[in-house]
Amino acid sequence: MYRIFDYRVPFCGAIVVTILFFKYAGISKQVQIYQEFMKSFVEFGSLCFGVLLTFFGIVIQSSSETIRRMKRRTKNFNRFIVYNRDIIIFSLVLTIFAYILGNLNFWKITTYSISELVISIFIGAFTYFIYGLLYLLIIFFNLLRQHED
Repeated sequence: MYRIFDYRVPFCGAIVVTILFFKYAGISKQVQIYQEFMKSFVEFGSLCFGVLLTFFGIVIQSSSETIRRMKRRTKNFNRFIVYNRDIIIFSLVLTIFAYILGNLNFWKITTYSISELVISIFIGAFTYFIYGLLYLLIIFFNLLRQHED
């Protein structure tokens, strides 16, 4: 059951958002706005990468009583660690993607709707990333709640 919400739901949601955004958003008139959004995501993505990586290191290396109790719940703790690792990697990849594509001048190419496709893929990936962050918080607070019980 958890595998569905961990990977399939956000992936399917990102694909649906990408398709709907590509089909209905009318991107061609607002390409500059989306390029600026991609450029500005670099700071947010870098911040999320750093915070998540630091949090990951603290949780793995900590020997406090709270973390030890969390580690005893091995199924949820392992799920938290694996999902945190995946979101860290995805954050890094999406930030690099946003940096490269936000600073390129391919936006002037009008052949085959390349810019619309790239923007739609980015919006879908952004949706996946936000879902992943929120879901990671839910898993973490669930571990903390189990610790208190």
